[in-house]
Amino acid sequence: PLANVSQLRHRANRSWRDASDEPRLGGRIAVAADVVVGARVLHVVSVHYESEISALDIQIAQAEETADHAAAQPFGVLVGGDTNAPYYTFDLVNDTTEDQTIGAFFERGFTDTHASLPADARATRGPLVLDVQLARDVSVEQPEVCPAAVCDPVSDHRAVWADLQLR
Repeated sequence: PLANVSQLRHRANRSWRDASDEPRLGGRIAVAADVVVGARVLHVVSVHYESEISALDIQIAQAEETADHAAAQPFGVLVGGDTNAPYYTFDLVNDTTEDQTIGAFFERGFTDTHASLPADARATRGPLVLDVQLARDVSVEQPEVCPAAVCDPVSDHRAVWADLQLR
């Protein structure tokens, strides 16, 4: 069962999209909930961060706010979704840590659930790694990215998943 379901309206960009040609309503939010598994709890957060490269400061602020929220939870956490982090692919290929969007989570003790996969097997939109899962206080097994042949015909992003073991 789910408990404590909430939305996180990002302080950095509480815009409201009302243009007639815009299919989305409202600004970007994150959705959070506690998943109760027996006597244990996993806090999950689904994100879709700002995608405009000219608004990278907003994307980073959204990630920092989400990471602060997630890091404050007293049990295991999984944050996942379309981070739109433009430089994370380069970090994976070059073994660097320049991307500040994903870096906000690393600074707060989160790990990339797909870190064991080679960079060239991680693309989720074209050649880029935009869809990421970040975890804290859980064990991760069998991370996967949906094969392009399966996911590309049905979505503009490839799904990512992993098995988690609650501690």
